[in-house]
Amino acid sequence: MLISELKNKEILILGFGREGQDTFLFLRKHFPSKNLGIADRKEFEELPLQIQRMLNADRRVVLYFGADYAKPVNKYDVVVKSPGIPLSAVQPHLKKHQILTSQTNIFFANCPGKIVGITGTKGKSTVSTLIAEALKSGGVRTQLVGNIEQPVLQFLDEATKEDVFVYELSSFQLETATQSPHIAVFLNLYPEHLDHHVTFKTYAASKANITKFQTADDYLIYNEKDEEVSRIAKASKAKLLPFSPTFRTGAAYAAPVQPVFLAAKLLPPSPKRQTPPWTFLETKLPRLLWAGMIGALSSRLWQNAYCKARYARSSFFPQPAQKLKRNWKRFVQSRKKTAHYTVFAKARWQRQLSCATSARQRALFACFRPRPPASICFATTKSAVMNLKNL
Repeated sequence: MLISELKNKEILILGFGREGQDTFLFLRKHFPSKNLGIADRKEFEELPLQIQRMLNADRRVVLYFGADYAKPVNKYDVVVKSPGIPLSAVQPHLKKHQILTSQTNIFFANCPGKIVGITGTKGKSTVSTLIAEALKSGGVRTQLVGNIEQPVLQFLDEATKEDVFVYELSSFQLETATQSPHIAVFLNLYPEHLDHHVTFKTYAASKANITKFQTADDYLIYNEKDEEVSRIAKASKAKLLPFSPTFRTGAAYAAPVQPVFLAAKLLPPSPKRQTPPWTFLETKLPRLLWAGMIGALSSRLWQNAYCKARYARSSFFPQPAQKLKRNWKRFVQSRKKTAHYTVFAKARWQRQLSCATSARQRALFACFRPRPPASICFATTKSAVMNLKNL
């Protein structure tokens, strides 16, 4: 939905969490004199004090908090639903003329840049982060947004045609989607969030929206080994780019590397910097996988952990193939250095875990703890590098 189409509409923001607050600030910036409704299942007193003060100072906001938060839905022309609100709580109150939309829909309709959308039951945060890092290494103006705790509307006013938005998309964000990204990445599909979607069929239909509205000019990177994902891909109008993930039992990572290569190949480097995005995958990524630090890329707090390590530090810059191979050989042969790196990474992980400020961060550190390099199938990763290099 275009921003201009909201000008003469009565708008209700349904759900006032992280996305709802971002939507409110965005709409208030564009429509300073418009009355905006806000509804949330929480009580007003449960909001942070800063948010309470902001709402109390705004004389053009109507608040609906508490158990009956969904009842005023039928009073508004447009309802901007937050991902955490189930459709079953909204639909009984909707009328035919009303428009149910989301922050994701508003962003997709108004974003001038390219969007790379990533979804899947498992691994989407890691793959999203790796794609964003690969593009940044090629000089592409990149923003990592979406379900990875970065609401998107805060970036919309500054967005240009040169920007690329790597958007992690959950089933909650996709269930009301009316547009699909230019490049869609579909990793896997397993039964999950059935308390929200009720049935697996509904859950799968929500995920399928990532490619449902794509055209022949768009791309779908999908896991051909997943039957449900392959079935959805066959119905897509986009150009299909299948991949076959390979893993080893006991490895320190669960996200496939192949879609990162494919996405990086579709987006050229910045004219000012001719280093292609996939250079990251040939230099930095294998080293991080070797050291068991793939989870480091999923959080800004982890940067010091691998920046200060000797081999990780040198991997931040593109290296000639000969030098890279020589370093790889030395890294494998030097057991003392490998052991030192592992101990260093583990100590860093424990320190960051104790300093984590949110449940999401603690869960992240717990899932991606450093493990001994011997448990990592680097041969598989190197094979993937060689196979995908000439795509």
